[in-house]
Amino acid sequence: LKFGSTHRIARFAGIARVMAGSLEQAMVEDEVDIVATLDALAHAVLENWGAGAVPSMLARMHLWEMKILQAAAGVPPDAPGVDRVRLVALTSKVATLLDRAGPVGDGSALVAVTQGWISEASDALERGSTSRDWSWADGLRMIRDVGRDAMESTQNTAATPPGRSLASLVKQVLVIVRRINDDILPAPQHLPGLEAMERDAAKLEALEEDEAEEGLQAP
Repeated sequence: LKFGSTHRIARFAGIARVMAGSLEQAMVEDEVDIVATLDALAHAVLENWGAGAVPSMLARMHLWEMKILQAAAGVPPDAPGVDRVRLVALTSKVATLLDRAGPVGDGSALVAVTQGWISEASDALERGSTSRDWSWADGLRMIRDVGRDAMESTQNTAATPPGRSLASLVKQVLVIVRRINDDILPAPQHLPGLEAMERDAAKLEALEEDEAEEGLQAP
């Protein structure tokens, strides 16, 4: 790692520890429910994700805290009330697989299944569907499975055939995911301490921007 990268990691870790302590204190003082807290953190992850396969700095901080809390509390992925946590997990896997798939042909199975889910999801959202009459998770799992197969096939192929990047599909998937987050899933409960966490993340992002600018100006 370069010197600058080491300092960025140290700053990230320091603020993450502060976030963890702040949230833990808030949960003790306000008796916040674990599942409700996970749901609120998952909502914040998706709300602040951005337009690319890699989440924004703020979204990554919320994701880190969500995973730590879920592991510490022993909340299983299929527990009641954590649909938004599942949405985060599937979104992360799908976005990563689409991003790493490389150039593919328009007729590939991965493109077809992703476009099919985007079309199905758009129709369901326009109809005002709910989680009871439309399973958003099934389509994302199918994209995940087809993406895994595509990755394995690419690794076993000597040359990658020409095609197009899937970055545009990543953006379309994220647009749909944000609508599911806001329109399909119930609104999250207010999470005490979340505003302080976001202020800490904003400070780190500002430091990142300053360091990047200094790097560009350096001879």
